Amino acid sequence: MISNPEFKRHLWQEISAHRLIAMPAILFLLLVTVSISANNNALNALRAPAFTLFVVIVLMWGTRNVSACLIDEWRDQTWDQQRMSALSPWRMTWGKLLGATIFQWYGGVLCLLVLFIALFAENSRHACLIVASLVALAVLLHAANLAITLHIFSQNKRGTLRNNLAPLLFLLLVLAALLGRMLEKNERAILWWHFSIETEWFWFVSIAVFALWAVFGAWRVMKNAMQEPSVSWVWPCFALFMGGYFAGFHAAPNFARFALWALVLATVMSYAAILSCQHHRVQWQALQLRAQRGDWLGFLQRLPMWLSGVLLVLVLSVVLQFHALGQILPDDDLPPILKLVPPIAIALMLLRDTALLYFFALAKQNKRAMATTVLYLALINSVLPIVAALAKQTWLTLLIAPLALSKSGNALLPIIGMALHFAIAAALLRWRWKNLA
Repeated sequence: MISNPEFKRHLWQEISAHRLIAMPAILFLLLVTVSISANNNALNALRAPAFTLFVVIVLMWGTRNVSACLIDEWRDQTWDQQRMSALSPWRMTWGKLLGATIFQWYGGVLCLLVLFIALFAENSRHACLIVASLVALAVLLHAANLAITLHIFSQNKRGTLRNNLAPLLFLLLVLAALLGRMLEKNERAILWWHFSIETEWFWFVSIAVFALWAVFGAWRVMKNAMQEPSVSWVWPCFALFMGGYFAGFHAAPNFARFALWALVLATVMSYAAILSCQHHRVQWQALQLRAQRGDWLGFLQRLPMWLSGVLLVLVLSVVLQFHALGQILPDDDLPPILKLVPPIAIALMLLRDTALLYFFALAKQNKRAMATTVLYLALINSVLPIVAALAKQTWLTLLIAPLALSKSGNALLPIIGMALHFAIAAALLRWRWKNLA
């Protein structure tokens, strides 16, 4: 561990004699104050403050440090030197994950020790699981924040990191509060995919698995940031995993519910990837050259991340439309959104929005391409349906707001209308591509 230069560098920066003494001294002072103020059971009174201190120190402060260290490296102009160093992506990943938060973990371990003693004194059967769940949650948040920050860096959108920490810290506080509520529930077991699993074990395994996904994702993004291209198969696999995870909570889980959850999550994740990635003509020209040379491995390795998610949405929409909805999932069990909007129409809407974004992004003046796309999509999805409803003309609704025809009970009409929208957006994109100098 010490042989990792990245970890060693953070260790020198984060740890000092003063800090090593100050952290336990301050924690001891705070906990002793709470213990003295407790009337009866002083040890029991330490449970809540130990949990709160862990949330503040590790979950909030530690997660902030993960992104702050990268921001500092970018500001000090040392990030480009690091990503071109001889360190492997994995050593760089865990070196930053553990090194940037080593001081917070120093205080967090002390808080967890007090929390474990307080839980053990209450004869809690799952004191170890609760502590392990908190550790896994911290790893999950740290790795997820590292992956997001690295992705922003690799897309040269570093300015968006500024002054955006407050919403993230608020989200972390909410997640920690939800975890505390889940661990304190009186439910004996959770039914998941027909398996009855003890509550504490279920949440621990769930958080641990998601933490592994986050660390794996951070390593994959680090590979891209260090210019080691790889095939983008992780994004759709994570969407499928999430679909299977959430489908298991249904009373009667089946393939259709799995496909439904995977479709919804893959659509949301595709939009997030499309909006966060760069959109340049050069990227597609390079792909075209690799295809012409027959370099299919290089072609696949340099495909944008969002494209694999869009392909998954297309496959799932066809499966749901022609197989799962009619044969596996009864009509009475359909969620309201799918009773109104056919799955293929959702996929066509995603394709239309992507083509529209590229139409504006490939323009000569494209600094506000994202804002322009969002504005037009807001008009298309909010104002035009109102106009169609006031006009009360089916042909007009088919042209300008096809999804509004979903209420008619004819699934073919919204699909035809959305296909027309996509065809128009694709034609505009084709015109832009040909006329771009």
